[in-house]
Amino acid sequence: MKFIKIFLLLFAFTAGVAVAQNASQPPVEKILTVEASNGSKQSGVISFLANSTQPRILVAIIPGNPVLARATVNYFTSKVMIQQEGSFVVRERLRLLDEDIATLVVDCRSDFSTSCDDGYQMSEQRFKDIRPLMDLAKSSFPSIKQVWVLSTSRGYFTSAAITKYSNNYFAGVVHTAGVVDMVVKYPEAITKSETPQFFVHHADDPCNITRYSTAKNVAAQIEAPLITVYGGSGYYGGACQAHTQHGFKGMEEKVMANISKIIKSSSVEQTEIR
Repeated sequence: MKFIKIFLLLFAFTAGVAVAQNASQPPVEKILTVEASNGSKQSGVISFLANSTQPRILVAIIPGNPVLARATVNYFTSKVMIQQEGSFVVRERLRLLDEDIATLVVDCRSDFSTSCDDGYQMSEQRFKDIRPLMDLAKSSFPSIKQVWVLSTSRGYFTSAAITKYSNNYFAGVVHTAGVVDMVVKYPEAITKSETPQFFVHHADDPCNITRYSTAKNVAAQIEAPLITVYGGSGYYGGACQAHTQHGFKGMEEKVMANISKIIKSSSVEQTEIR
């Protein structure tokens, strides 16, 4: 078995935009790093509530474009800083934290300097590189019994393909605002799997590579539930950026609460979020 080491393990209290579900328990974050197969590094940020001793679910979070986390620790504040803090699932990750759920923001391998290549994201090697990181995170809490994947936007390249190689490693996958119009060009990535998959998409997503109509078709093709989000406010930035309907701006709390229910129950209570 390849030797796995912790390259950096640092505690930090976070000052993220979202707040943890239980405000009386401050979230704690650590940077974890393992060696990847080619000698490069594979890192991630694990987050959990300070008083949570037995979470049962780990949610592996895959950011959007460029799918890089590149976490560091602020020298003055000792807080963990993530390069893609604005990405929907990254900026809202703390809303998932409770006694049952811990999260792990998954970086791309360190030898991808500017973006996480789409082909690599869809490869078996991607799973082989991130599995030791997830196993390391799980070792922090032996109580963890399930691992879920939660992706957004371009991170859909990873979440769409990963169940092909992971057997029963994951309990479920949630795709939010996925780049469906890009991934459909690779039919081998659009497959039904034994691992439950769920789509969360805004009905008015303005991005031309994440069209709602395409998401609806893909979800139907693989017989996966589609949760449609309506409404929002405070939009700014480009159509494919995370502060428009593409990033569920103004609907973050409701969307994350719904995702939490899906992850805990492996089922859908409501197919619309308004």
